[in-house]
Amino acid sequence: DGNGQSTVLDLTLLIGYLQNTNSLLPQVAVFADVNGDSLVSSGDVFVLADAIFGRTNLLAAIDGDGDGIPDVLEPLMGLVATETDSNSNGTQDGDEDFDDDHDSTP
Repeated sequence: DGNGQSTVLDLTLLIGYLQNTNSLLPQVAVFADVNGDSLVSSGDVFVLADAIFGRTNLLAAIDGDGDGIPDVLEPLMGLVATETDSNSNGTQDGDEDFDDDHDSTP
């Protein structure tokens, strides 16, 4: 569900997606590929279940430029994954207020 915690909700969403009962937004789908094979498939269910039961840890999303936004999401947001301040306005990408609600928290 994008909150950084492996829970039963994540497993439920993944299984629902695989059964075509729900869809995943592109910015969420990149995190659903927990086994790293570039596909969201039944193989991800087992890896996610192991993480929920504490048998394995999932890899943290890579943020190469250190701006607080995972590299895989930046292109989906119109940002540059190798720049901390894609629009050169003096504010790091992770601190931007993209929806103008005066809160940079997603």
